[in-house]
Amino acid sequence: MKGRVWITRTEPGASKTAQAVAALGYEPVIAPVLAVRRLKPVFDPHGFDALIFTSRNALDAFCDLCPRRDLPVWCVGAVTASAARQHGFERVISGDSDARTLSELIVRDAASGLRLFHPTAQAPAFAMADALRAKGVTVSEAAVYETVPLTPALPRPQTLTHALIHSPRAAAPVVQTLVQNADAPALIFIAISPAAAQALEKTLAAAPQTRKLARAIRISAFPDEASMLQRLDEA
Repeated sequence: MKGRVWITRTEPGASKTAQAVAALGYEPVIAPVLAVRRLKPVFDPHGFDALIFTSRNALDAFCDLCPRRDLPVWCVGAVTASAARQHGFERVISGDSDARTLSELIVRDAASGLRLFHPTAQAPAFAMADALRAKGVTVSEAAVYETVPLTPALPRPQTLTHALIHSPRAAAPVVQTLVQNADAPALIFIAISPAAAQALEKTLAAAPQTRKLARAIRISAFPDEASMLQRLDEA
């Protein structure tokens, strides 16, 4: 075994990540630091012509609220795009990058007058609707889920070697969990994006006793899990 990797993301993604981590010769430790809570906003299901999904959580929540599958959808990456097809959407456009880049793609390619709808998180990391409106795009939005922090129990925290940080919001509960496990060693953190790394660095810098928790912070070359896992074996 090469090491023990703390998987901090929510289910069902955590279990898929665990399989990939185990295939690389590491022991996965599933202990999510965020929980997803579905919301029930009121919106007109016929008040838009296309959809924007910047997360799998938003996609799943929307599909539970609305039966429409006849609309084109813009997705932040290949994983969300694949999930959209599984839900029954046929016209799927994948940005294969982050939300900011997807907004630029929509501004460039969306037809004039198209009414877009963005099902989103209660506190999104990127203000997609604001970015699009600033470019003259017609877009409405509704929060279909929220994430709440958890402080999970960590089995044998003293033997952990790595932690995967899948979002900026995960940074604070990750650090809080480590603080409560005084025997946890300094870890190698792998962040999915510069924003996630910055949130982690900011949280670690907030108090002197937390600075020793990081042996290194590595940033994924691209904002996807495959790129994150490539950084596990680096010296």
